[in-house]
Amino acid sequence: MVILRNIVIPMLLRALGVNEIKEIYCEPTGLFAHNPEPLPENMREISSEVRRGDYDLGIVVDPDVQM
Repeated sequence: MVILRNIVIPMLLRALGVNEIKEIYCEPTGLFAHNPEPLPENMREISSEVRRGDYDLGIVVDPDVQM
């Protein structure tokens, strides 16, 4: 599932016309920077990035690609 979430979702966004995508921890290594479940304590980095950046959307998926 690592390759699915790390490769297919950015490809899908580009196919939908999204030109600027910032990928965080998307290298398909199977290693995670922290517990990969999208729990509040694991969402701090992307939440901070979305708040301080000029983003319209932040997408997070867990290892089994549930959004």
